[in-house]
Amino acid sequence: MGVTNDPRWMGNWSQVQIWLANGYDTELDIWPAVASCVERLKKAKRRMPTSLKYFNEVIAEHHQARIANAPVPKTGPAIETIVVKRGSPDYAAYLEDQRRQGKRTAFLETREALTVPLTEIQKLRGVG
Repeated sequence: MGVTNDPRWMGNWSQVQIWLANGYDTELDIWPAVASCVERLKKAKRRMPTSLKYFNEVIAEHHQARIANAPVPKTGPAIETIVVKRGSPDYAAYLEDQRRQGKRTAFLETREALTVPLTEIQKLRGVG
């Protein structure tokens, strides 16, 4: 999402641990809120955040709306995701595409499955 491409990014995931300790769910709160915010920043052609703390408020709002069964705040367009499992052609193609773009993938390679934007997989498959 742009963070790993910034030379100031040191790979400190402590902010994610704080989100998890606050009860935010990775798949239901963190990923959708961050992805939506990043998409909005991209469309506005703004710089990507250099700290994960940037997303604190967006994730908190998303979480509160979800647990209250209220509509999720409209922070940007919804991003449809897909789960790709280790060993699948989509998993391998996605990692290879990330490497080709100069992104670090070591932390992704340790996961049994990845949740990625559906549009990325469609692009790799030559669909859409």
